[in-house]
Order: sequence, then structure tokens, then C-alpha cells
Amino acid sequence: KFLNFTPPVIPCYPWSNVNGVKLRNLQGPRPGIRIGEGSHELVVGIFHYRRRLATCHLRYNVIVRKCPPLEVGFGVKTYCPRGSAWGAQCNISCEDGYLLDGPSVTECTDDLEWSGTVPQCRETTACPVPVSPANGHLSCRTPLQQPVVPKGMLPDGSMCHYRCDAGYNIPQSESHLSSVRCVAGNWNSSQDPTCIESNALDETEVLMEEQENLLASRIDKNSLCPKDLCMNGGHCIILLGEPACSCVKGYSGLHCTEYSQDIPNYIT
Repeated sequence: KFLNFTPPVIPCYPWSNVNGVKLRNLQGPRPGIRIGEGSHELVVGIFHYRRRLATCHLRYNVIVRKCPPLEVGFGVKTYCPRGSAWGAQCNISCEDGYLLDGPSVTECTDDLEWSGTVPQCRETTACPVPVSPANGHLSCRTPLQQPVVPKGMLPDGSMCHYRCDAGYNIPQSESHLSSVRCVAGNWNSSQDPTCIESNALDETEVLMEEQENLLASRIDKNSLCPKDLCMNGGHCIILLGEPACSCVKGYSGLHCTEYSQDIPNYIT
């Protein structure tokens, strides 16, 4: 804690009790200012009108009650604006590629101990978001509504469904590619389906594709994706019911407007 400092009347000489005698700060912290931890020297003059009667040299040692250093594991990031002082709070987060296991905030309590259990970050495997097919889009969901891993990676167990725009369908021969799952950091299929014009399919394939889309309760991408949401060749996908951008290699950012080299396809 910090102290609001007001120097007391120090009768270093009996003149300090004489009428008309005043204290004047000559050196060190001024009355009413906030002083932090450490040793502070103060020099006070005792004046009777303009005559200095005496000079007092004082020293204040400010001791801050603290918790021990917060010990965290590998991959853990901490932000503690007030350090480990009594009452201070620390925000806990994880490095890229890790997920937080435990509370995201801890506080230095009256017992000078950190509240709750010590949070840890566990390494996680994830998959990059697939690129939307030409004339189509993606709809992805993470397991148990887990957040998207930093850099647009989807955690293990995530599912992505390929859907075609109006007038296009996935051929029956590729129907097994319409859904993919992230398993141990890899998609369970290395092939992507294609969306071709409906009139290029025979009538049976068109009907089967329409039935599959109906059973899958396809989300209307056009109603959720604002026009021109994704730039530079990026595609709009539906992730957790919200529109997001799947950027092509070399672009990133909320709308795929930031250019940088050697960046894999990912969503923002």
C-alpha cells in the first residue's frame, strides 16, 4: 500500500511550541503527496517569522506488505500492474499453443497469499481452419464452445462442414468429404470437396445433395455474412454462429487486410 504523507510537528527544539513558529519543508516529500516503498529523507526547518530557529532531519521507512512471488508454470503469462503488494491482482493468460487450466485472475489476500489455485497452461493441439471452397463456405464448431486458439487455430474435436452457395452442390462422389474433424492436430481428411454447378450433376445427385443440406440444417451464410466482410480473396465462414474470415496465405487480420509472408491460412 502507499501512504499519504503529512509530516508531524517534531519538537526537536522547544521553540516549536512558541507562538508564531512554523514548520517549513526544506527537502524530501511534500505534505499530502503519495510516497512509495523505501526510505525517504525529510528535512524540516523551524522558523519564527523569517528567522530559522532549528533544522530537523527525519527519515521515513515505508514497508509494503506483499505476497511471495507468483510462481507459474511454463507457457503462463502474468500481468500484475501493482506487483505482489497486498490487495494486488494479477491477470493470467497463456502463450500461443496453450490453454488456461484454472482461474484467470488471482489476488494477494489479507493473509499475504495468492487466492485460489495456481493456474497452469497446458499445451494443446489444434488444426488450421480449412480454406472455403470456390462457390461455397464453411461452418465450424469447437467442442463444448471452446474459444478459437490464438492465430486462428481450432482445438482438437472441432468440426467443419463444407456448404455450397445457391446453384452449386457437392457431387455425391465427394459427399464423404463434406465434414471434417480435427484429431490430434490434423484434419481427418486431406482432401477438400468441390462445389460445382447444379446443372452439371444428374438429377439424383442434386436431390441427394439437397436432402443432405436440409438434414444438416444449413446456416444461411448470406444472412450472417456482411457484404465485403473478407478482403483479398478471403472467405466468410460461420464459426460458433458468428461470421469470421478465412484468409488466404499471406493475409491476416479481422478482414484479411494485413499482409505478411509465410502465414498459413487462418481465421480471424
